[in-house]
Amino acid sequence: MIFSEKEKPFLISKISSLLFNFKGNSCSLVYLLSASITTSLIMASFCNLPRNILGRIMLLVPPDSVLQFKFVNKFCYSLISGLINDPKFVSKHLFITKNQSSASLLFKRPFIHVDDHLIKYPLLTIIYDDDDDDDDDDDVKLFYSVVPVPGSISLPLIHDERCNDENQWNRFYHCDGLILQVNPLGRMMLCNPCLKESMILPQPRNTTIKGPYTNIGFEFDSKTNDYKCVAIWFDDEDYAFEVYTVGSDSWREINMSQDVIVGIMGAKLQDGLCWSGVCYWFVVFDDTYENVLTFNMSNEEFDLIRDLPVGELLVSDDRPHLSVWNDSLVLCWRDTDNNLCISTMDGTKNVQLPTLDCHFRVLPFSKNDDFLIKFWRDYGTQTQFVSCNFLRGISMIFYDLARNLAAFFECFYVKTLVSIKRRGEVD
Repeated sequence: MIFSEKEKPFLISKISSLLFNFKGNSCSLVYLLSASITTSLIMASFCNLPRNILGRIMLLVPPDSVLQFKFVNKFCYSLISGLINDPKFVSKHLFITKNQSSASLLFKRPFIHVDDHLIKYPLLTIIYDDDDDDDDDDDVKLFYSVVPVPGSISLPLIHDERCNDENQWNRFYHCDGLILQVNPLGRMMLCNPCLKESMILPQPRNTTIKGPYTNIGFEFDSKTNDYKCVAIWFDDEDYAFEVYTVGSDSWREINMSQDVIVGIMGAKLQDGLCWSGVCYWFVVFDDTYENVLTFNMSNEEFDLIRDLPVGELLVSDDRPHLSVWNDSLVLCWRDTDNNLCISTMDGTKNVQLPTLDCHFRVLPFSKNDDFLIKFWRDYGTQTQFVSCNFLRGISMIFYDLARNLAAFFECFYVKTLVSIKRRGEVD
């Protein structure tokens, strides 16, 4: 049975709905597809659709469901295998996935050893729901909610005989569904939990400056269509800088201009943040936040942002930090009137949240002008996650976390089909 051209939009809608609503495993999906005559007919017609139409359908399907659909039958296996190996499809799917109204927060504790190779970590997915049937963009949305969905994620263990801490002190860095783990002695593992891919990175060339205080940045290089990791080692007298490229699976030593070296020597680098191909760190001298060190993944050059918009207010009594608002890097701090202040780096856009009597951190995720903010009073106490929209005047507490979880928020995470084994290909 082959559907007509007029019936194909209906079929696409049915298949998309089927895939979005599927929550079981591949065996359940096979049973579901064979249990209903109607669904069987849809599947028969689905297999007869042109490949470009099937690809467009799969662009709207979540990554884990795409992978589950691969095991329905031989046709689906061939279809999905071809799609997830197509750099253009993966790139388009990634773009759609990243622009959905949701975000997942990855926590380092409490963790559970699944077996000798996997550790399960807590994951909190936040879904933004704007129920607005009016097409007039000038109207204020009246219906607005944030829905937290608790879950978990399993990551591979870094086996290192030098460490007996069960990976509990690993640092995580995330970009486009790839998670870079770094243990306290500098051993690194890159993985995509959705694709169940992982690899141990080779040791950097640097052998002179060792220790757990390596400053790491992990981001996408749009120029070479590859993912890179930059590592910075320095102390009062010595320094080294290297870049790892996933496609070549190798490290290279790079240079830093002398004026930038002078600007960071004797300082500490804090609050690392990577966004849109650039990595940022605060340069801190004697508890004073003076500059921001940047590294561009495309041209592999370091630079300093010297003129911060708040000047002398950047002291470490309540640590300022970097974040992201509407795809722009912002500076977040507490002013002398106890207000939470957020400003773009050029100072052209500023907002304030008045009268705070607790600690806070603006998380680097924003959607529809919203901020995610973590509030707590003292270390180890209960923490609240709050969604704030300064433009709409909306602020709501959407999740309370116990102290054994909230203190260990590590990074954001999004499921993707980006493979660590097929990098360096040009779209």
